[in-house]
Amino acid sequence: MSRGKRWGVGALVAVLAVGVAFGLWWAEHMNGIEIARGPVRTLSPQDLVQPGEHRMRVVDDHRDALMTRLQMIAAARESIDMSSYIWRDDRSGRAVFAALLAAARRGVRVRLLGDGVFFQRDPTVVRAMAAAHPDLVLRYYNLQAEEVAALDPGILDEVLTEFASFNHRMHVKVLIIDGQQALFGGRNIGNEYFGLNQEYNFVDRDVVVEGPLVEKVREAFVMFWNSDQSVDPRTAADMDVEPASIDWGAASMELDTQAIGDHWYRPQRAGVVFDPLPADDTGAAFDEVQRSARALGGLLLTAQRRVAMETPYVILSDYMQRVFSGLRGREQPPSVTVWTNSLAAAVTWHGYVGFQHQLPELVLELGFDIRLHRPQALRDLATDAATRVAMHSKTYLVDDRWAAVGSFNLDPRSGRWNSEILLLVDDRAFTAELQQGFARRSAVERNWVVARRRDPSDTGAKGWAAGLDLPDGEEIQERLGLLRRVSCFELDCEESVQPDSPRFYECYRDVGLLPEVGQQTRKNVFTRLLAPVGDELAPVL
Repeated sequence: MSRGKRWGVGALVAVLAVGVAFGLWWAEHMNGIEIARGPVRTLSPQDLVQPGEHRMRVVDDHRDALMTRLQMIAAARESIDMSSYIWRDDRSGRAVFAALLAAARRGVRVRLLGDGVFFQRDPTVVRAMAAAHPDLVLRYYNLQAEEVAALDPGILDEVLTEFASFNHRMHVKVLIIDGQQALFGGRNIGNEYFGLNQEYNFVDRDVVVEGPLVEKVREAFVMFWNSDQSVDPRTAADMDVEPASIDWGAASMELDTQAIGDHWYRPQRAGVVFDPLPADDTGAAFDEVQRSARALGGLLLTAQRRVAMETPYVILSDYMQRVFSGLRGREQPPSVTVWTNSLAAAVTWHGYVGFQHQLPELVLELGFDIRLHRPQALRDLATDAATRVAMHSKTYLVDDRWAAVGSFNLDPRSGRWNSEILLLVDDRAFTAELQQGFARRSAVERNWVVARRRDPSDTGAKGWAAGLDLPDGEEIQERLGLLRRVSCFELDCEESVQPDSPRFYECYRDVGLLPEVGQQTRKNVFTRLLAPVGDELAPVL
C-alpha cells in the first residue's frame, strides 16, 4: 500500500474514532438542549422581507454561472467583494482569479475572502494569489493550525481539542460588484461547479440580485472581512515557500455573453438572512440553532399545502425534526417532497450515513416523498460532457408563494456550525419558476423514489448487513429492522403514482436502498457499516 493510501486509511480510522467518541458526548450533552424540550423558536418570514425595487435572476445553467461571474467582474468600476468556501486551482479557478486581477489592474479595489480550511490550499499558489497586485487583497477566515494546508495529520489535534472552532466554517459564497449587484447561492469556485470537471459535475443554483438587498449581502461579507479570525494567509506557518509561477493572462477565459440569461424578476417582497459570528469569534460558543435555521424553520411552518426542497444533504437536526413533526401533526399536513442525492450520485459517502440512518423515520413517520438523484440525469444543467452528475443546489419552496435560495443545506452543520446566507422571496411569479424547475429536477423518471418496502422480510431487505460484522446490540438490530422497511423504487410503467397509492407496486420496481452502487465499493460498505450509528457520527461526517 502506498504512503498516500496508508495515510488516507489511517486518517479515516482516526476521524471515525473521534466521531464515535464525539458522538457519545453529543448524545449525552447536546440532544437535551432547550429546543429538544421546548417550543420551536423561529423567525417569521414576514418580518425578514421588505418591499422595494428588487430585481433578480435565477442562474441554473453551468455555462451561465461561470460567464455571469466573469461578466460581473469585467463590469466592475470601483469595488469587488468576493467570498468562497472552496476555490480550486483549476481552469475555472484561474480564470476567475485572472478576471479579478484584471479588475485590480484597472483600478478596482478587490477583496477576496476564503474559508480557512477548504479554500485554495496549495501554499505556493496561495502566495502567488496574495502577491498578485496591491489592490487585490486576499484573506482567510478561521485558519486551523495556522496553516493554509491544514488538512494533514496534525489537524486531528484541532478536531479533538477545538471541535466547535474547526466546524465553524464560512460557507457563504458571494460576489458583490460596486455595491450595486450581488450573486450568491450554492456554487463554489471549481471546475465541477461550471461543467468543466472530467469526472463529476454539479447541478446547482445561484441568484443575481440588484436593489436594496445588495447592501444586506455586503453586510455579511464585511462582517467576515473585519473579523479577528480573517487573516492574511502569508502569515500562516506553512507559507515560507516560493510563489508558483502562474501566467494569469494565459488563464483568462473568453466571455461568452450568449450563455448568460436575461430573464429578470421584480419580486414584491424579498429579504436576506445570514448568520452572525459566534460570540467569541471562534465558533466555540455555537451551542444553539443559528439564525438561518430559525428563518428557514419559520418559513416551513407557514406551509399550508406543500413544501418542496432541493438539498444535497438531508440529516435532520433536533430542531428540524421538531419543525417537520409540527407540520406532520396537523389535521391536514402539507405534502413534503425532497430532491436529494442518491449514494450513486453523491461525491462522497460521508454525508449519506446520517441520511440513511434517518431514512425510515423520514418516510414512515414524517411522510417525506423523497426523490433520489440518479448520476446520469440532468447533464444539460451540469455539464457538456458525459460525466457523473451530482446535485448541489439548496432551494426551499413553500406553497405557491415563498422561496428560499442560498447556501443552507438541510443538515446539522448548516443549522448549528457553518455560517450561511439565505435569500427569502415572497413572490408568486418568482416561486413559480423555481417550482417548474423543481418539477423537472425531481421528476420520477429521472430519480429513484423512496417508499415503504412491500415485504420487509424478503431477501433483498435482509441483504443490508450481508458481509458486515455488525455488533449484536439491541439498538443496532432495531435500526436494521427499520432500514428493511424502506427501499428505492424505479418507475417501471408509463404512469407515475404516489407511494401511498394502491397501484404503486404495479408501477414501480424495487431496486434496493443503494441502487447502482457496487456491493464491495467503499461507498457501499462504509454506508452500510455506519448507518446504524449514523446519528452519533453525523456531526463529524
